[in-house]
Amino acid sequence: MRVSARPQDRWLELIVADEGVGIPPEARGRIFDRFFRVSSFETKNISGTGLGLSIVKGLVELHGGRIWVESEVGRGSSFHVTLPQTLYFPAPTEYDTVGQPAAASSSKRS
Repeated sequence: MRVSARPQDRWLELIVADEGVGIPPEARGRIFDRFFRVSSFETKNISGTGLGLSIVKGLVELHGGRIWVESEVGRGSSFHVTLPQTLYFPAPTEYDTVGQPAAASSSKRS
């Protein structure tokens, strides 16, 4: 397994690559779906729930990034994640107690 990171403009690209069995083309569009597992002779003894990649995708998207896979059966897979290099975290005073931007929520109360 190889893990690498490289900056690209305002993004950071993370790559996790292996030399495993690879993912068949017909399964690549579903591997980020909850509970999906590639079903093949090569994966029959690999346990799991099919939630890992779905959780990773959700976390990546929550941070404003994206995830995709490149794979070749019999040669392995590379998972790519891009994340913004700068994240904006508003100060606590910018939000009211219900999590709404302070300006928007104060106008609703009037």
